[in-house]
Parts: sequence; structure tokens; C-alpha cells
Amino acid sequence: MSGNPAKALRDRRVGSYEDPDLVPVMNLVCVLIPLMLWVTTWFTFGEITVTRGSRGTGDPGPADQESKLRLVAVLTQGSITLLADRKVSADVMPEESATGTKGRIDIPHLGLTMEEIRRHGRECVPAADADFDECSYWRYVEKFVGVCHRDPAGAVKVPDLRAFNLALRGIKDRVQAGFPDGLDDRDQLSIKSEDGVAYCGVVALMDFARLRRFELDWRTDAAFAAGVREALEHGAVDPLLDPSRWNDAMRRELLFPVVSFVD
Repeated sequence: MSGNPAKALRDRRVGSYEDPDLVPVMNLVCVLIPLMLWVTTWFTFGEITVTRGSRGTGDPGPADQESKLRLVAVLTQGSITLLADRKVSADVMPEESATGTKGRIDIPHLGLTMEEIRRHGRECVPAADADFDECSYWRYVEKFVGVCHRDPAGAVKVPDLRAFNLALRGIKDRVQAGFPDGLDDRDQLSIKSEDGVAYCGVVALMDFARLRRFELDWRTDAAFAAGVREALEHGAVDPLLDPSRWNDAMRRELLFPVVSFVD
């Protein structure tokens, strides 16, 4: 072949077109789409209840004098701790006789293997009049550990969601009995998670905070479902998150479905 190779190369480039390399762009899109969906979900919860602000160090105004529940669940690698406003904590969280703990409820995680969880599920006996559905609970825990720990070979720390749910029931009952005029945030739970805690743990807390009977499919409860339909007909965006729209059946079953996140 004769001629100038450099000139020939320049001649080929003039007016030529090569397909762009889309791999980096597609990789970026695959990352951004899940991130945007996750952020959207986060803000759906955040918009419901989060309010911030302070009056400073001056005289307290009427809003500062009102009693609030300010219920918080702190999720760490080893426990769940429930806290409330100090003005009401003694009333809604009585002293623990075994430990003498006041104004808080500490719920250590359980060390469980997948085999133990499955054995509990096999050995549970359904009872129509049971206060807590053990069989549904162990099925949930099995799925939870399978997702969060990917079917581990050994023991892992699992949040004691049963104790968490029962503690929330007790708090809600004491709020209703001890504060007949109600607390503005009596249906709200704030969640704070320690760095490194898997997000599936936060989701589990929300699942067991929403309903008194965590396993309830409210669509099969005629009175509950009727309340939801009525609220939707009157413009409610999400009736489960709007206590002013609840009917009696909804109030009996709902615990703390209004969730916010705190730093």
C-alpha cells in the first residue's frame, strides 16, 4: 500500500460517525433510578409528620405548654429503645419492676438461628382467641431474616418485634386512659436508627407499629374497610395516616401508623 497513512486516517474521519459508548451512561441510569424511587418513598413518610422549629430561650408560648407524647423508637445493632416526652413518660412507661428502669423501655435483640425460627413456626399452635398471633409472627421473622441476613448459617441478632408491638399496645392504652383530652401526636412514632443498621430493620419497626394486630389485613374487616372508603370519598389522600378521618374500627386497630424519622 502506498500513500500517506496519516492523511488517509484524516480522510476517513471527515464526515464519519461512530456509535457512542453508552455503557457508562446506562450504568449511571441504573443507579439513579432506584435512588430516586427510594428518595421518593422517604419523602412520602417525611412529609406526613415532620415539623421543626424552636421558640428560643424566651417565655414558653401556649404550644410549649401543651403535653405531647413525642414517642421515639431508637433502633441500634443490639436493641430497640422506646422513649417519650419527660412530662408524660412516667404515665405511659411505668417503672420496670425487674430492672427499676423509668421513663424508657429497652428491648434487646434476640440471638436466633434460621433453624430455631423455623422450629418455632412449625411448633406454634394457632389459637382463635390468642392476644398475639405467634404463627404469623414466626413466618414474618423467617422472611425478615432471609431478606436482611440472606439465610445465615449461624445465629444473628433479630429485633424482638413481638415485645416491641406489645410495648406499643401498652403505651397506646395508657395514653387513651390517662389523657382523655388526647395528645396531639398520640398516633405518631418517630424512628431513629443507628449508623450501620440495615433499612429492612426500620421497615420491620413500621410494620409492627402500624396495627395492634400486625398481621391484620384490614381489607377483610368490614367496618375498617368502610371507614377507609368513607375517608377516601371525603378527600383523604391516605386514610391510615389521617387520624381525623378514622372511624371506631380503625381506632381500635391502628397503633402508631404516622411515622417520621429523626436524626
